[in-house]
Amino acid sequence: MESLTEYYNNMLKTGELLANKKQQSAIVLLQDVQNKITQSLCLNNSFLQKLFLFKKPSTIKGAYLYGGVGGGKSLLMDLFYKTLNCPNKHRVHYHSFMEWAHHTLTEQVHDKNPVNALADRLAKKARIICIDEFHVNNITDAMIMKSLMEALYKRRILLVFTSNRPPEELYYNGLQRESFLPAIDLIQDYNITINIENDFDYRQKKEGQKDIFKVVSGVKEKAFMNYWVHKLCTNIPLTVDPLPVSGRLWPVYGRDSKTLWVDFSQC
Repeated sequence: MESLTEYYNNMLKTGELLANKKQQSAIVLLQDVQNKITQSLCLNNSFLQKLFLFKKPSTIKGAYLYGGVGGGKSLLMDLFYKTLNCPNKHRVHYHSFMEWAHHTLTEQVHDKNPVNALADRLAKKARIICIDEFHVNNITDAMIMKSLMEALYKRRILLVFTSNRPPEELYYNGLQRESFLPAIDLIQDYNITINIENDFDYRQKKEGQKDIFKVVSGVKEKAFMNYWVHKLCTNIPLTVDPLPVSGRLWPVYGRDSKTLWVDFSQC
């Protein structure tokens, strides 16, 4: 398997990526993180596995990548995950992760410590968990993540995050934020922090983006949407059946397996 650095450099050579100093510096740091994880946790060697469990928590760290939208955070996480030669790994978007956590905690409401039970489930699934687009915007999620991170780090689970904000700005000005501060300390103690803030949004380089995003109203809006939905969809006619999302139904103007037309105000 190619190393993370080799994979990234090959993408530069083929023109799939544009050279970026911030990303290249991040790759160097991520490669070091990946090497230590692989040597200490992913090798098929029971002695090394046992040795890892007795190491100080700070000796092997995950990573926390942050920067603005379109700077390549998710791309770097994808490359890190793809080239990580370790079977017991898991990648998830934060929104899906929290949806699963809430659902699972509801199922385990009668457990003495449902968060510990949740951590046990995750520990059986993976030793390295990559969480994309990490953010905290309400007190419930803040308290769940605080307790869950404590439980995961006690179980020597390594976490890799991407986020729009640096750790110290997570849940900024949130209700009872002082209760979440220990979680920020954990992130800083157990991860190296990598800033890939960039002035350019690489999503703008993708071909085919021109004229897809518009702000219009009334008849022009419907005509514009109708044109693009029927151009993009794979099945004609579209179904207008409501879409079930997290226990409620979203009204839709049309949808198929790859295309969805909804009114933001109704969702």
